[in-house]
Amino acid sequence: MFFGLGVISLISLYLFSPTLAYYHASGESNLHLDLAYSLLNTTEDVIDIPLTNIIPDGSYHSYDFAVMNYDGDKLIDINMDYTITFMATTNLPIEYKLYDSDGVEIELTNQIEKDKYGTPFYVFKTPTFHVGYKEKVMTKYTIKYKLDNIYSSDKYQNIIELLSIKIDALQV
Repeated sequence: MFFGLGVISLISLYLFSPTLAYYHASGESNLHLDLAYSLLNTTEDVIDIPLTNIIPDGSYHSYDFAVMNYDGDKLIDINMDYTITFMATTNLPIEYKLYDSDGVEIELTNQIEKDKYGTPFYVFKTPTFHVGYKEKVMTKYTIKYKLDNIYSSDKYQNIIELLSIKIDALQV
């Protein structure tokens, strides 16, 4: 009898919870130039992005990625807000900026946080962006980074700098 009530309760929760659900998705991705992060895919592994072209020349280099509300033919079925957070190691004094597809710089919060091992990271976070569910939308972004030429000595030559991008999405 209790088993039957439990099954009925679970079925009721399954049938009625989508309309009352509070959904929060979080995923991290290493995105290459021609790939995009789908808000439908929140099971990506945490993978650091090695920043190539870190040359102490004072010039900006870029890394392009996109956020989209679909994956193939499958489209999100709710409105969502999302933020982009990227973390960088503090091994080199690299300057970071984020731009949208129109070349407009996006204002970032910037702070240093320590991970569970006490390692410090630069943490940059965007304001909240909104995306709907009625049509496919892909929003492209560019991270620009540079290292000043005063760091061109041999002692900086083999230092590794990594970047991690995280997309946090929330149902609205």
